[in-house]
Amino acid sequence: MATGQRRLSDWLAGFVQFCSGLESPTQYHIWSGLATVSAALQRKVRLKNPYFTLFPNLYIFIVGPAGIGKTTAADIGVAMLNAATEGAVSITADKITPEALMMEMAESETIIPSEQEILKQSAIFAYCPEAAVFLGDALHNTSMLALLTRFYECPEGTWRYRTKTAGFTEITNGCLTLLACTTPEWIQKTISPVLIGGGFTSRIIFIYDETQGDPEHWPKVDPSLVTLEQDLVHDLKIIHELQGEFSVDPQALDEYKEWYDTQFYEAGGGDERMAGFIVRLRSEHILKVGMVLAACMEDDLVLRPNHLHASREFLAAAEPTMVESFGYSGRSIIAEDQMMILKEVERMALVPHSTLLTKYKRHVDKEKLKRIVETLMEAGEIFPYTATRRGGKVLVLGVIGGGAKHYASKVEHIRRVREAKEKEREDLAKEREKLKLEKEKMEKDLDPLKAKIIDKPGKKG
Repeated sequence: MATGQRRLSDWLAGFVQFCSGLESPTQYHIWSGLATVSAALQRKVRLKNPYFTLFPNLYIFIVGPAGIGKTTAADIGVAMLNAATEGAVSITADKITPEALMMEMAESETIIPSEQEILKQSAIFAYCPEAAVFLGDALHNTSMLALLTRFYECPEGTWRYRTKTAGFTEITNGCLTLLACTTPEWIQKTISPVLIGGGFTSRIIFIYDETQGDPEHWPKVDPSLVTLEQDLVHDLKIIHELQGEFSVDPQALDEYKEWYDTQFYEAGGGDERMAGFIVRLRSEHILKVGMVLAACMEDDLVLRPNHLHASREFLAAAEPTMVESFGYSGRSIIAEDQMMILKEVERMALVPHSTLLTKYKRHVDKEKLKRIVETLMEAGEIFPYTATRRGGKVLVLGVIGGGAKHYASKVEHIRRVREAKEKEREDLAKEREKLKLEKEKMEKDLDPLKAKIIDKPGKKG
């Protein structure tokens, strides 16, 4: 059990407060903080059941567009972890191979002090400020995928891995915590569509956000923040010293059962790529995050209702946007084309149906585009709009949201004004033509009179 008195009642709340002056989304701070505590706990605490044992290690991907502050949020937690543990938590290099990962894990082996028995662990923290650099094409490498998948489970006992040059590497009670920062584009290009929604990605909590905070060109150094940082490092050291087995408060267990049963019988539908995550959400993610939150607040290793409530809330807040991390990856070909058409309509706000057919004729024919448009309309993503052009009526598609319908009405108003002006010009032209004809008629009527005047002989003087 940890020694020392904590200074904060909730480590995670203090961490989010410390990061609140940054422009990064709050979601990034929450999950970077959870990853930091997860890495600090390593394999020294656990939640046992007659059929399984869960450890608090998490796999978290911070996902968002470039420049939004993904690594800014993550770096703070990693720096505090290094300061609190004085290097006792092994953090991997920026770029790694399966062989190097196994070597680092083997070299990280430590003995966990215990009165009952001698316990060993080989725990490392894989921090990837740029997933593209750290993993590269590794996710196409079945060896790396197998290792990442296997050590998420923190297997008991000795695990042997054969390398090309160093023979067998032995790992005792391995444990891996993963925090990676990346963009949706990298995920779409690197993670095979076959893997999306499968065993590996279902273990990852994808935190997607693109909403930045208020601009802050030079964050102010408040004396209270300096004290808060010291308190966070102090308490993180105490958290790192925690060890033992979690117990579950009876009320928490009853509430978890009620929630689990509801999810089991009612969950369904939605994006098929989230199916694996939802299944694992019931059995693992809620409890793993709950353990981390319990460690953020108390030393007694008891999983209470408030820990599970907070765990559900954090995961529920993250879940709706997780699928944005995948884009169209992992969907059928028609779904890829569907996403492509939707993105074009979103980009243009209003776009003629004929323009889509012309621009994407290499991807979709007339019938396929018709099915895509009907699907997007039924899903409430786009709406049809009939525009009147000189050549007749034209079908235009607009995206729902973002003021597109208002824009459509504005376009219609402009069209009507233009038509009114055009009609006014046409009426004026007709009036001019009428005046011209009347003038010509008058001149024609005057011609005989002019002729008489010219032909009439004058008097001689």
